[in-house]
Amino acid sequence: MPWTAVVWTKPSACSRRALARAPQHPEILRFVAVLTTLRGRPDQAIEMLLLARTQHPEDPLIYLTMGEVYLRSNDADNAIKALRHACNLGPELPITWFNFGAALSQAGFNEHAAAALRQTLKLDPQHQGARTLLAHGLNAEGK
Repeated sequence: MPWTAVVWTKPSACSRRALARAPQHPEILRFVAVLTTLRGRPDQAIEMLLLARTQHPEDPLIYLTMGEVYLRSNDADNAIKALRHACNLGPELPITWFNFGAALSQAGFNEHAAAALRQTLKLDPQHQGARTLLAHGLNAEGK
């Protein structure tokens, strides 16, 4: 069996067991959505995340994951909306601001991206990804 099959067999079996035990649990749905996305099925992942959102509409990690899935699906508009909502629900989480900034940067909204990345650094001054992305953005603008 190739190593990739081994890598996916155990998580798949574990995720099936977890879903069987708690099919509506938002954190299990979020985790399985990540695996489903990595397997190339982002539409199914979004369905799981929408179900998780109905259970916990105030969970910033659900919106964070939705944003990541939308980005992988090349749906920048929905990614930005989901990530903005993640920032509103979890303003203390550097990862929400970083992913929001990265999505804005990718969509060409450089000034807004810089603001989100600065917020990331305000919350986590050592965040290397935010430092790097902010520097690239400023360099591209000649600042």
